[in-house]
Amino acid sequence: SYVYWVSRNTPYTIAKLALSLDGKMSGEGGKPVRLTSASADALTHEYRQYSNALLTTARTVLADNPQLNVRGEGSPLRKEVFVIDSRLELSSELKLFSATGPITLFCGEHVSEAQAERIAKVARIIRLPLDSQGQMNLTEVIKRIGALGIHQLLVESGGKLFCELVRQQLLNEAMLYLTPHWLGEKATFAFHGVNPVSTARRVQWSQHDPDAVCHLFF
Repeated sequence: SYVYWVSRNTPYTIAKLALSLDGKMSGEGGKPVRLTSASADALTHEYRQYSNALLTTARTVLADNPQLNVRGEGSPLRKEVFVIDSRLELSSELKLFSATGPITLFCGEHVSEAQAERIAKVARIIRLPLDSQGQMNLTEVIKRIGALGIHQLLVESGGKLFCELVRQQLLNEAMLYLTPHWLGEKATFAFHGVNPVSTARRVQWSQHDPDAVCHLFF
């Protein structure tokens, strides 16, 4: 990943996504559902450990209230975390702000100074322009993260960001955790108009009982 970063000035980017047998990632209305086993969780923490930083979204943080640190033997290891938070919605009371290393929030240029001051004591804020649909330029986000010296980035978010990163060819690798659950017709689909497997140049499978991991290389 270091050689990749030096040659391109952008981080080697890996994303993970857990889904049920019927292709869903959360319950009705996006309600969080625990899908992965302890064995698959250990794999996630291994990738967190080897990555310089993590990228997620405000939507994921607000829904799951995750710690996003490395847990295993010994004390938790704190990692730098970047959050796409276009409207600057996050509160310092969330677990993220006490469990991780430095936090950077990417927000829109329209966010007021009062909003920024509210969170500026606990997070670095980077303002970026939004498009006509209120979306942030993901290429610019990845580029800014690389400019800060991050050479391997792990993305842990929902299906929307995952699919956009695949669609815009911004991922080097992806891990799909296939879990033995069936969430039903009212649950939330993992993929949105993209087939990540079809765009991968190589596919590799591994077993993390009872889950299977589909490792995609782009």
